[in-house]
Amino acid sequence: MKKIISTNRISHYLLALLLAGGIWVGCSRDSNLVATKTESSYNIKFRPQANVDYDPFAGMSFEDRTVAIGGPETVFRYLQVITCHFAYAMNDNQARRILHQVVPPIKSDDEAIHVSQIAIDYPDIFRTISAGFKDAIAEKTLVGELARIIANTESDSEAMLKCAIALLNLELSVATPERVTWQPNEKIPVFYVPLDDSDGALIEGMDANGKTLSIIINTRDETVPYTLLYLNFDEDSPQLDA
Repeated sequence: MKKIISTNRISHYLLALLLAGGIWVGCSRDSNLVATKTESSYNIKFRPQANVDYDPFAGMSFEDRTVAIGGPETVFRYLQVITCHFAYAMNDNQARRILHQVVPPIKSDDEAIHVSQIAIDYPDIFRTISAGFKDAIAEKTLVGELARIIANTESDSEAMLKCAIALLNLELSVATPERVTWQPNEKIPVFYVPLDDSDGALIEGMDANGKTLSIIINTRDETVPYTLLYLNFDEDSPQLDA
């Protein structure tokens, strides 16, 4: 069963790499985390195919992939940007309805849906979600091979798709308080996987108005104070064992 707090090897690997480099990362509070949601010149029609591998680092080991992304700190900066885009998508009625329809509860049999699957099944919605992605990444002046690939990718949606897959095939699920369900007219915030998955882990995210949020989740009972979308690494990704 999927847990809201990742207890897999991914967070531990990233934490070990960060500590080895003497770096610690927290969620930035600056306005640069706010994705540009104006009509982007990169918001062109891109329709991904299910039989195409969009992983820019296919075959790489986890360590080499982390280096190509730009290091462990950069991994979480990409997560912040993608979180912003899904949070702002709550303001689009059609995008919110689709997300409500396809993102499963975190403790259901389906457990989660890959961001890449949303891109393939709903390319027009994904184009709305990803609008401004390339500009948002450029504004953060991220370095590494992934940043170069994003800069050279033609559309926002293809760039965000490649990024989500490069980050160990990111996936989404819905977490709710007990006996609560997500209503399709409700704009819920989006949070992302923490670096530290110890008891009382802090998770951070953003609401539909661009406000940064943080809550503490007890990993033993995993109760949440309100309904939220949760962005996580795929614990079963074959990329982790490459």
